[in-house]
Amino acid sequence: MKFLKYINYFKGLLIYLFLNVFSIYFFSFLYPNHKYIFNIINLSIPFLTCFILLIVYRNLFNNKFKDYKNNFAKYFNIMFRYWFVGVILMIVLNTLINALTGNIAINEENNRTLFSSLPLYSIISTIILAPISEELAFRASFKGISKNKYIYSFITAFIFGLLHVIFNGDFLYIVPYSALGYFIALSYSETDNILVPISMHAFHNTLCILLLIGGNL
Repeated sequence: MKFLKYINYFKGLLIYLFLNVFSIYFFSFLYPNHKYIFNIINLSIPFLTCFILLIVYRNLFNNKFKDYKNNFAKYFNIMFRYWFVGVILMIVLNTLINALTGNIAINEENNRTLFSSLPLYSIISTIILAPISEELAFRASFKGISKNKYIYSFITAFIFGLLHVIFNGDFLYIVPYSALGYFIALSYSETDNILVPISMHAFHNTLCILLLIGGNL
């Protein structure tokens, strides 16, 4: 029973990995000479991931919109406080790593490339799809794995950070990604409303997109 319980914690993560990693390799193997087909499949995966995770975790949203509305001032204070600390820490860590390596995170390079080539798709994926999918896969999935909110936040933040760098190899950047993920997890632990970390994540990504837009003006 304990085994099944812990498997349940990894349910969202396994769905996320299967759709975003294994399926991509599978279709690249299946259509090695059909780049057009592969690109269509690749671009559709974030939509499919979000849709499936929303179905799997649909019960998490029961009465949460009403709760979010009734406690918006309180939740906004928690979100902004944790986001501010997390993003300052993330900026400091990124600056130190950039100075050490001379490079930005490959994940960040990929985001900039995607925005340059497909700006509308990038905006939708970054501001809407990614916050929902990643908060369900990384935060909601592991809720309850530890009664200690700091241990829970550390576990989910580490996995969140690891998945942002593991396929690129720039492992130093796991630290800044995990730093922000840690504070996003704390916001969920304190409010028990999945809309809070989703909003916090979406707010952060929106600012990142605005910076990209500003940089291209």
